[in-house]
Amino acid sequence: MEFFNLFTSLDPYLYSKVFHNLVLGLCILTFFINAHSSETISPEDNSSSIVPTFILALILIIFFGMRPVWAIIFGDSYMYAHHYVHFVKDFVPIDLNAEWLWEDFAVILKNWGFSTQQYFLAIAFLYIFCIFLACCSLFHQSTWLPFLFCISAFSFYGYGINGLRNGMACSIVMMAIALFSKEQNTSNILSLILCFLAFGIHRSVILPIAAMLAARYIIKDYRQALGFWIASIAVSLAAGETVSGFFASLGFDERLSGYINNHDYDYMFSSTGFRWDFLLYSMIPIAIGYYVITKKRIVDPTHIFLLSTYIISNSFWIMVIRASNSNRFAYLSWFLYPIVIAYPLLKIDFIERQRLITVALLVGYAVFSLYI
Repeated sequence: MEFFNLFTSLDPYLYSKVFHNLVLGLCILTFFINAHSSETISPEDNSSSIVPTFILALILIIFFGMRPVWAIIFGDSYMYAHHYVHFVKDFVPIDLNAEWLWEDFAVILKNWGFSTQQYFLAIAFLYIFCIFLACCSLFHQSTWLPFLFCISAFSFYGYGINGLRNGMACSIVMMAIALFSKEQNTSNILSLILCFLAFGIHRSVILPIAAMLAARYIIKDYRQALGFWIASIAVSLAAGETVSGFFASLGFDERLSGYINNHDYDYMFSSTGFRWDFLLYSMIPIAIGYYVITKKRIVDPTHIFLLSTYIISNSFWIMVIRASNSNRFAYLSWFLYPIVIAYPLLKIDFIERQRLITVALLVGYAVFSLYI
């Protein structure tokens, strides 16, 4: 019980700093352990790190789930807590026009007598454990480095503390995409079930789900996906406002129109308009993939599938990049960012001293997140 109290009694102002410094410390430690290794990255690398990764995942679940719910720092969490405390609804039937599963999730936990803190623990469990399972599916026993890439992402903390529903839904989709990459009937069926459940939690995940299906059945050539991504930049530069207005008018999700059209909070952003900095950030896994596939001519079907899924999803965000809240759309591709970077670095040999470069990149990734 004292261990749990460490988190609930922690100063909310320090929560983010504690998390990011902890992750950075783990990345630096991992760097020094691997820096002097003469081993190369190999697809046959079966060194097991699943136990320490599992322990780290459990610690993070407790850290996120047992946070103090304070409105000033954890605004969205406070809103979710207030909603849960006063929640009196009955079960919501399956409805593709509503986020029925999110409501039913709360009903189930209420009926089981879960407290607000236990409610947040359940959310944190699904958010983090699905990422852990996705790493297990893609990297098998060697999960430590890919999991560190995932928790080092600058969006990981925010969507585990505030953007809870979107974060949980995207983590489930990440696991679904990892399963879908196997191209096995059982994995495909389970993947589609997970996608359906994620859609019932947050309807915005239809974008990465559609990108996943397109990468498998429509855009099978990586160069087509890359061409679509480049074309989306041209379209955004030439007719960004028109395209944003078109997406806002679709009426698929009321949040979509609000995020695109609402300029009340423009002053909170360092710059608005076409975000070249965001575009450059998004381009890094694409550049790595281009080098591996085009320059080194290494064709790994899983890598191409993951990369194409990311590129297709990211392309739609680029078309609405001028919106103040475009980060909401960016996350629909950025949640895949860590595994799209980690997969070629950890599963494909394509450069000298790759292990050293990989752990150095991991540290740089964590430093960037701490800075952001």
